[in-house]
Amino acid sequence: MLFSIEIDLQLLFRNRVPIQDGPTFCLDLLTAACVAGPGFLEKLRNYRVLDADFRPLLMAREKRAMEKAAKKIPHKPVRKPLYTSNIRLGAAEPKE
Repeated sequence: MLFSIEIDLQLLFRNRVPIQDGPTFCLDLLTAACVAGPGFLEKLRNYRVLDADFRPLLMAREKRAMEKAAKKIPHKPVRKPLYTSNIRLGAAEPKE
């Protein structure tokens, strides 16, 4: 079976998909259609990619961003003492 899937470069740009990932995106479309059934696969014989085809990709990105944000644990940065402080960092100096 031969398939012809066209993607407008502006669509890739708007959805922040690198050009080199275009073929992988098309393969993902074909794979999803193959799993869905022969009727869905037939639709892709001569197909032009639409904005709606990027919805699963955008939703997956949003989900990953939310998971990443949930994992972030705020931490307090370690502050160095002021140069006027009598606290010294490092090994203790022996007293004479």
